[in-house]
Amino acid sequence: MKVLIVGSSGMVGSKILQKCIRDKKIKQITVIVRKHSHKNKKIKEIIHTNFLDFSSIKNKIKDIDVIFYCIGTYQGQVSKEEFIKITYKFFVQFLKVVNQTKSTFCLLSAQGANEESPFLFAKWKGACENYLLKSKIRDYYIVRPGYIHPENRKEVKSMFHYKIIEFFYPMLNKIMPKYVVSLDKLTSVMYKIIYDKPKQRIFSNKEILAY
Repeated sequence: MKVLIVGSSGMVGSKILQKCIRDKKIKQITVIVRKHSHKNKKIKEIIHTNFLDFSSIKNKIKDIDVIFYCIGTYQGQVSKEEFIKITYKFFVQFLKVVNQTKSTFCLLSAQGANEESPFLFAKWKGACENYLLKSKIRDYYIVRPGYIHPENRKEVKSMFHYKIIEFFYPMLNKIMPKYVVSLDKLTSVMYKIIYDKPKQRIFSNKEILAY
């Protein structure tokens, strides 16, 4: 099986990458990166810098069996315009080059995703979902995690808001368990889905926890 990970350097994408490397059934892992960063022999790097135009690499990803799309950014770290560009515009342009008849597509979305939402994060995650649903891709899965607990990701925990949440996480997990998920649980479910091929296409945080 050949897998493509878009967003392989992020918190979720890098965890998916680790699972793919360990999986003997996966013969090739393609990642789209801005510069060389991987040395594992299973990984095929596609160096690409313009995420608003993927046409130049279309032929390099035409024989992919599974695509994990994990690109994202934190709302408070960038401007509104940059957030929309990274969250939605990158996704729209990427979807234009996907082999729509062959690939199983797994989209990392977010709890509360709704294009009608007044909240920036939920609105544009919802817009991504709707664009996927209107596309010709039929073998798709959408996961909507709540708060993703980063576990041992030291570089993520160094961010101020994660330091605060880290302190309150045990309490948060106890009083609102339906709204939090560990990074390992989320990525394990995303990974399991592409093998199980369930009839259900969209997974809320509660359903991720139960899967």
